[in-house]
Formats: sequence, structure tokens, C-alpha cells
Amino acid sequence: AIGNLAGGIAHDFNNLLQIIHGYTEIMIMKKDKTHPDYQKLIEVKQTAQRATDLTKQLLTFSRKVESVMKPADLNHEIRQIHKLLERTLPHVINMELKLSDDLHSINADKSQLGQIIMNLGVNARDAMPNGGTMRIETRNEVIEEKSPETPEDFRLGPGIYAVLSISDTGIGMTRDSMDHIFEPFYTTKEVGKGTGLGLAIIYGIVTSHNGHISCTSEVGKGTTFDIYFPVFQKLLNA
Repeated sequence: AIGNLAGGIAHDFNNLLQIIHGYTEIMIMKKDKTHPDYQKLIEVKQTAQRATDLTKQLLTFSRKVESVMKPADLNHEIRQIHKLLERTLPHVINMELKLSDDLHSINADKSQLGQIIMNLGVNARDAMPNGGTMRIETRNEVIEEKSPETPEDFRLGPGIYAVLSISDTGIGMTRDSMDHIFEPFYTTKEVGKGTGLGLAIIYGIVTSHNGHISCTSEVGKGTTFDIYFPVFQKLLNA
């Protein structure tokens, strides 16, 4: 019900934003860059774009955006997002990549993969206001029944998985917070700093990819998200 409501609001809101975008573009074209209102119009355009990005998140949350599933190289998508994410990091945060050379391909929507990586990366950044290390890793993992390495809440069957792990050395979360992080509109950030939709959207994307996401965290030491994607069997069997 919440998803349908969010999707309906986002659809109507997006139509209104297109009008704002259109008229702002026209006004920018008519103004010289030296005009005192030019920079203000640019800021209006940028703000409207951020609002458009938020409506896309709402539409994804409501499952009203159709996924385009294709064989995907998770490492490649990480490298693409890494370039963007690195630009947003303050100098006190170090980013490390440790990508498996023989990582199996997965069946995925590449744009949604990018959304997962970017959202978790931004969360990791925001969890380290005083600096620290963000680490993005990939690995192949064979899950067997009742394996000691299997996450406690793992709900998928035995098989071969490509795993994306994003960790930080930030403030961490309490047990109570971890119990609610995937709920829509729940956020540990200050008022105005987050919508509370990011992790709910990620959870929905991972589920639609027949995957699994788990979280471990300790207050004062940091947080790790592990995402398990089933490997693309046709390529695995080739």
C-alpha cells in the first residue's frame, strides 16, 4: 500500500517537475551568464534535478520502474561508480577497492546496480564525519546448507554467489537501528539529511534480483553491508 501511494505521488510530482525544468531551461537560455539572476536559475535547475532523482527513487521503491535484466560485470559497474563517488569524498576519507579477478557475472539491471553502489557508498561516507576508510570488495562465495560462514538471516538456497561488500570505519549502529534500517522512511541521519528511502530501495532492488543483503555493525567501529547475487548460470555453464 505504501509502495502504491509513493508511486502515485512520484508520478504526479515528476510531471510537475518537468514543467519546472522546461521553463527554467528557457529562462537560462534567455539570460546572459553575467546577469545577476543567471546563477539563481542554475540553482533552481539543480534543485529540480535533485527532486527528479528523488522521484525516481520513489518509483523504484514502488516497483513502477521496469528492470532491464542482462548479464552484468559487477566489477565494471563498481569501477564506473567509484569515479563518481570518489569526487564526493572529503580528504579525510580513504577509499579502497579489492575486486576479485575471477568474479562471476550476474543477471542484473545495470542502472539499479549503480544505484545500490552509490547509495551504500554515500551512506558509508556520511557515517564517517571525522574521516576513516571506505572499502568496496567483491568475491565469489559458495553457500552450502548450514555452513558456519552463511549469514544468520540468509534466506536463499545453496549455490554460487557473487558478493558485493561495502564497509566503513564510521560511527556504527545499535542493534535497535539495525532491526529497522530496511523499513521505508526510517533513517539514522539528522532531520533534513536523509529521506529514509535509500536502504528500503536497495532492499527492494536486491530482492528483485533474487539476491540477499545482510548488515553487520558495531557502535564506534563501523558497518558492513554484504549483498549476495546469484551468478548468471548460462555463462557459468559455458
